[in-house]
Amino acid sequence: EHGVRARPSSHVARSLSSGGVAAPWECDKVEVLRLRGPGDLGSPIVLVKNFNRDRGALVARLTGLREMVEMAPSARKKINDNVRNELDSHEKTRRNFTSEVRRASDRVLDIGQEVVKADVAAHAALAHRTEYASTAVLVYENGTTLPRHVDGCGHWVVLLSFGATVDFFAGDRSFMFESGDALIFNGSKPHAVMHGID
Repeated sequence: EHGVRARPSSHVARSLSSGGVAAPWECDKVEVLRLRGPGDLGSPIVLVKNFNRDRGALVARLTGLREMVEMAPSARKKINDNVRNELDSHEKTRRNFTSEVRRASDRVLDIGQEVVKADVAAHAALAHRTEYASTAVLVYENGTTLPRHVDGCGHWVVLLSFGATVDFFAGDRSFMFESGDALIFNGSKPHAVMHGID
């Protein structure tokens, strides 16, 4: 399973139609897992199911994700051997990866903002965006877990899932996080979005 990263709960499921928050070909549905956080803070957690309706194939192809995952062990060895210039040959792949992931993340954030527009605080929170701090590929082997934690990173987090389906926890509930799904939450400590792979 591969994941890419580039927070009193209300659960609302919204199915998409031609007049919905996203074009019918953009995703299967959007679920609002939470609108408000601690102290009534606008802190939506939004799950976009099957973004691009291709189980992640397009984003994985555009980003060169497979190549990045496959080169990860040898890249780590090169770094450990202080041969950092070997990574220069992958510069174009990394640049394409970052721009494509950020483009997809922007669209996912737009979908999330539209679906929570009836809640003023949640909509305003998603409207406030900063530059991306990082874009990373995290690879988890089958059978491993990601202990529940709060990021404390101070900005929106967009997780794009590729590969195996996992039981994922975010906010106050667990759900099936499938290949092609995208999850939005605020990673700062005040939003207190506990999340992880169960």
